[in-house]
Amino acid sequence: MLLSDDHDVDGFVENAIGPVLDYDAERLTDLTRTLEAYFASGSSPTNAAEALHVHPNTVSRRLERIGELLGPAWQKPGQVLEVQLALRLQRTREVLTRRRAATAPARPPAGPAD
Repeated sequence: MLLSDDHDVDGFVENAIGPVLDYDAERLTDLTRTLEAYFASGSSPTNAAEALHVHPNTVSRRLERIGELLGPAWQKPGQVLEVQLALRLQRTREVLTRRRAATAPARPPAGPAD
């Protein structure tokens, strides 16, 4: 991605984790956060469950759902790297969007036309 002529970050994120993001948005679930906790814990469902304050079985069920959404190869090394990079890019975009919104100048209220 970094070395290509096409820096389509949106396309990369969509291709790597789009189904998970869509699922979360449509159903108000925490699959994305579960993935982040799972990778942050060294791919340990038990440690991810502790970080998320949920039962380990909950994490296992969420990981199964993620597998259904991303396909059975999502935990293979090449795809894991893509998923992790897409998660980081998505999180970075969210932070930048929040910062821009917080620092955007306030618009003056609309008054009567002169």
